[in-house]
Amino acid sequence: VSEIDDLEYIITSTETEALILEINLIKKYNPKYNILLTDDKQYPYILLTNEKHPRILYTRDIKKSKGKVYGPYPNAKACRDVVNLLNRIYPFRKCNKIPKKECLYYHIKQCLGPCINNIDSKEYDDLKTKLNSILKGNVHDEIKTLTALMNQASIELDFEKAIEYRNIIDALSQVSERQKMEGYLDDIDCFAYYCFDDLISIQVFHLREPKSIER
Repeated sequence: VSEIDDLEYIITSTETEALILEINLIKKYNPKYNILLTDDKQYPYILLTNEKHPRILYTRDIKKSKGKVYGPYPNAKACRDVVNLLNRIYPFRKCNKIPKKECLYYHIKQCLGPCINNIDSKEYDDLKTKLNSILKGNVHDEIKTLTALMNQASIELDFEKAIEYRNIIDALSQVSERQKMEGYLDDIDCFAYYCFDDLISIQVFHLREPKSIER
């Protein structure tokens, strides 16, 4: 603290935005005392691959990721939980390479079975639309359904199942939270101003690659 020369702060809308902005600035400036986030790890993302038979994956490396990415998500556990949930809800491909015969996921209706079926691309398009809606924050119906299941499990004294539903609800709520610190498609310079009496304050936020990294 004794070595501080100047202090500046940026107000964010949520804790999630604060965490994302913090890691972006640490990666850019590599400050001496921020040792926890100076490694090469990033917050995780959810990836929907652009393969013929797409998959839903958890990833930290968006530079090598081929497909549509959602995030980042400061809570890594919540991100993993939601990826697992989405893979149970939507029958996207689960295997790394398509096998010669169907697997268990096909029999429990968690995969369309591209190994034995000729899947129409429209089926995947419909699934992608629903997935995109959820990861853009439209989770009200899913949370309502899960809440009903949680309450029913609690009534039946199945508390382990009720806790599982509660944890899924919490994870879904966290990853559906909107944020403005990262995820833009293009480089942007965002101008804002505020007037008070005869004074004016002008700010320019620089968003690159596609993160908010400077102002």
